Formats: sequence, C-alpha cells, structure tokens
Amino acid sequence: DATGFLPLWQDGQSLLFADLRGKFDDRHNQEGNWGFGLRSMLSDDLIVGGYGFYDHRWTQLGNEFQQMTLGLELKTYIWDFHVNGYLAEGSAQPFGANLGLNPRAVFANNTLLMVSGGPLSQSLERAYSGLDFEVGARLTAWGDNNRFELRSYAGGFFFSADAVGFANVSGPSTRLELSAFDLPWLGTGSRLTMGAEYSWDQVRDSQVYGVARVQIPLNFFRPAQQLDPFQRRMLDKVRRDVDIVTNTGFAPEVVENSA
Repeated sequence: DATGFLPLWQDGQSLLFADLRGKFDDRHNQEGNWGFGLRSMLSDDLIVGGYGFYDHRWTQLGNEFQQMTLGLELKTYIWDFHVNGYLAEGSAQPFGANLGLNPRAVFANNTLLMVSGGPLSQSLERAYSGLDFEVGARLTAWGDNNRFELRSYAGGFFFSADAVGFANVSGPSTRLELSAFDLPWLGTGSRLTMGAEYSWDQVRDSQVYGVARVQIPLNFFRPAQQLDPFQRRMLDKVRRDVDIVTNTGFAPEVVENSA
C-alpha cells in the first residue's frame, strides 16, 4: 500500500491535511481511501484531531463497496487514543453460481445452514458497518532528540451487517512498533517504522501481520525543519482500518434452520 500525506494549511498550532491511500494484494483485492483531517496542538502536550474519509473497495469476488469513515484522535507525547466509525453501503451483492433447487447443508461463517429446495438461492457478499478504538503508550525512547521510540497499542473492534446469515465481526487487537526518525539517508522528517500486529475475531480467527513502513518527506523547495518529539506527532499516520470489512452469506429466505 502507499499513502500520501499532504499539508494544505498550517500555522503555529494547527494543520489541515489531505490523506490519500491506495492498496492492493495478490488476491485481487483493491481499495482506495481519500480523506481530510485537522490536527491542533491545544497545549504543550496535547494534540486533538479529527478526520473523514471516503473509501471504495473492489473485492476478490468481483464486487464493489463504498463507505464513509469518521475518526477522532487524542495525542500526548506518551499516550495515544483514537476511535473510528465506519458507515458502509448496506446492499448485498451476489457472487458465484446459484446453489440450486435441492435441499443441502452449507457451511458458512462458522455455521451449518440447511438450504431448502424451491427458489434458487444466491451466494451474497455484504460490507459491514462498525467501529474500532485503540489506546497506545510510549514504552521507551532513546538517542539524540529521542530519535528512536518503542510504542505498544491495544484496542478492539465491532462490525455488523445487521442481516440474517452474516455473523458479527468483533474482537481484540494489539500491536508493537519501533520507529526511527530523521534517517541520515532520507533526510530530516523521514521515519522508518517496523512492528507486528495481532487480532482475533470469530469469523476470521487469529490474524498476525508484520509491518515495515517508510515515510519520506518531499521537500523540493526548502530543507525540512527538525521537529521535537512532540511536534513530529502532528505527522503521525492516521490510524484506521483501511479495509472495508466484508463477509459472505446466503439469501435469508432460503434458510430453514441452523445448528
């Protein structure tokens, strides 16, 4: 994935920015996120921010979904807190072949469904609305201008399609990140972040990610000013779920019972 963080207006305390993102993988999932945010330093150790995004996803099943994301963040040099709300397009979209007329058992979303004969039933994909939150803390920092930082985070998420046959997606998450700032080979304002993330929910089970992210300043017309450890928090990556959460199921009218 790639992100463009574009300052649009700033003064000594506030920053208005655009956040543009693109993502793809080897399973034919693609997504774009386009957003705007505002951050303000309300004191020498408190940043308050808010942002909004429009998201569009092309799934590996050949469907397209849209959603709006709104978020709020609070930052000190030591602590982080953010919460995001996601409002997804609610209509179900079909994929694959019809299931047919004969009764049969189908395993979907960790549930055994008895599908009746009669009308043809269609496999469906839906986008989920929901929210997530996260609390983080700096564990340690060292080096000139605290050039290296280690931070840990813990939070949770809840997503629902509000439809029969589509299980809720909810659970805990945690991550650990080590960052290095002002890299000699990339210039003032650059950073390298490496870390690991873990999450669990009843639909996707355990998920583990390794993360390596490079932030490169594009200072074409003037050298960047070195920021102190608190000021550079104004340039932190907006933390949110970049994937529109989707899941598959079946048309409700063909479900006779479940176990």
